Amino acid sequence: MANRCLALLSKAENLAERWGLRERNTNFIRDIQKYEEVPRRRFLDTTELARLGETLAKAERGEVYGVSRSALLAIRLLLQTGCRKGEILDFRWDNVDLDHRRVILPDSKTGFKSLPINAPTADLLGRANRLPDNPYVITGTKPGRPLADLKKPWRRICEAAQLEELRIHDLRHTFGAMAAGSGQSLRMVGALLGHRNERTTMRY
Repeated sequence: MANRCLALLSKAENLAERWGLRERNTNFIRDIQKYEEVPRRRFLDTTELARLGETLAKAERGEVYGVSRSALLAIRLLLQTGCRKGEILDFRWDNVDLDHRRVILPDSKTGFKSLPINAPTADLLGRANRLPDNPYVITGTKPGRPLADLKKPWRRICEAAQLEELRIHDLRHTFGAMAAGSGQSLRMVGALLGHRNERTTMRY
């Protein structure tokens, strides 16, 4: 978090110089040393995946408190597509093409992306509840708006499944690891995850 704050302040200082609000080469952030960061890579193994699946099924039966159907749909889509959380929460029905098993992400982190989906994911979307006054796939409590966040339902799912230190982004890591482990090429895995650089994909 401290490193993210430094990056934000550095950007602000550089913009201030560019806009003539402060003298050139006076960005004091450049002399502050950042904390060393160790990349976190957590993958679900087969036993953990089974526990997660069982817990999601329980939540669908109402046996896990405080997890809405929208949150459950989002979590399943995260695991089955490898998308980022923001991409899933921004899913709109007019970008879902079930006939051709494809989802369009017009403004993902790496730009426009056309994402192929498999039959189970297409079936999951086909059975999802569509609200006539809401364009989003993952609907929130406010009319016409998507679900704001997944922190609380994800924490409840992890507690019920006894999954420790598992971030929701680790579902994306798990998807990438499973794709790589199934024999998919590096280029294919990168395309599914929306990576621009093959070196990013090589982690899997």
